[in-house]
Amino acid sequence: MGFFFRIIAFMDSIVLVNLFLSFFTQSIGIDIVLTSEFSCIFFNFFLRVSFQASSWLNVFVTKDRLISIKYAYKRFEFNKNKKILSIIMFSALILIVTINVPNFFMYNLQYSYNNQSLTFCTSSTAIYYAKEAIHILSRTVCPFLIMLVANINLIMALRKSKLKFKRDKSMKREYYFASSLIIMNSMFLALLIPLELSKILATLLSSQLTIFTGVITIIYYVTTYISAFNHFSSFFINLKFNKIFYKEVCRCINEIKELFGIKTSIATFDNTTQGFSVTIDKKKVFTIAKSNDS
Repeated sequence: MGFFFRIIAFMDSIVLVNLFLSFFTQSIGIDIVLTSEFSCIFFNFFLRVSFQASSWLNVFVTKDRLISIKYAYKRFEFNKNKKILSIIMFSALILIVTINVPNFFMYNLQYSYNNQSLTFCTSSTAIYYAKEAIHILSRTVCPFLIMLVANINLIMALRKSKLKFKRDKSMKREYYFASSLIIMNSMFLALLIPLELSKILATLLSSQLTIFTGVITIIYYVTTYISAFNHFSSFFINLKFNKIFYKEVCRCINEIKELFGIKTSIATFDNTTQGFSVTIDKKKVFTIAKSNDS
């Protein structure tokens, strides 16, 4: 699971950086997306790829937990083999990149409205509808349907095996992790659906410029910020309730410390029959013997 968590954390970081550069900078009067045709293409393409990849990573994690719970006492080595998992996810990424090729046909368009010159990052009508349909299907609809079916199967598997898991310590951890995953998936979809509905509404009304630049634009930005919670709230929730995730974060922190030459020692103090002993990193350093008077 640590393998999945690292990739999800990396992908969520990419999404948040893209959201910051694409949307937050507009609030300070800098629209980095419209600075050139390259930025118009790059940010739209990269943001959509990272959004869709993040959704499919959640699908992979859900399916992985479903296999681990439903077939708890059967050996499935492929979902524990990092090489196989890397090939599967890399293939999925290549597919996501391929279906987002229509974004390379975007360009900046100058438009005069109410004696003002407006710049839009847009494309032809056919390309526009194609890339929006692909994005909605790839980011929301397909992952939603797969996760919905997987979550139903996961809930059924948990209910059937609840008593068995309580007697098995390792499987009990799997039970609690799978339960938290169901909650996270529900939150993920709940925060994502408003954005996709606003995109559908914006697409249908795109020909009416006055509406699109008004209420629909506000709705789109609000729902975009809401969906952004998906990419950092799960970190803190898992950190609090998921022991596997917590241990993985601690391991990453230790690896970073080792990279920069920072060493953390753990000291323990024990009162034994021989005296008072001090142990650092599981190595006994010294012992203070008890006096005979005591």
